[in-house]
Amino acid sequence: MNPRRAKIFAADRAEWCWTIHQRYFADASPVLDWYHASEHVWTCGKTLHTEQDAIQAWVAAALERLRHQEGEGLLAWLLQERASRRGRKRQALEALIRSVQPRLDQTDYPAYRANGWQIGTGMIESTAK
Repeated sequence: MNPRRAKIFAADRAEWCWTIHQRYFADASPVLDWYHASEHVWTCGKTLHTEQDAIQAWVAAALERLRHQEGEGLLAWLLQERASRRGRKRQALEALIRSVQPRLDQTDYPAYRANGWQIGTGMIESTAK
């Protein structure tokens, strides 16, 4: 398939979006909006760390995995991170895991970028406003 002629469906995590994808655009490749995905990573990072440098370093490491190893790479790392955490830090990691795990088929960012696809919905959201 010619990547420039491919159909993509980019959306945030809202279930109603993915219902529309399945109903009307099932032949389009699903793309989880990068900004929305990274928002959840930042939320977790801010719970795990209190110092800004530590937050940024943890988030950068997480997003690097997502960017280059898809959701699978991030998920594997999060599972390792969870093993050493307790209390609300563990709960934050579990929330992020629950966010990533069901969306693995929507997180092939290396392929999306290689194909020149949009990985964000901001342009469309701004147009709709």
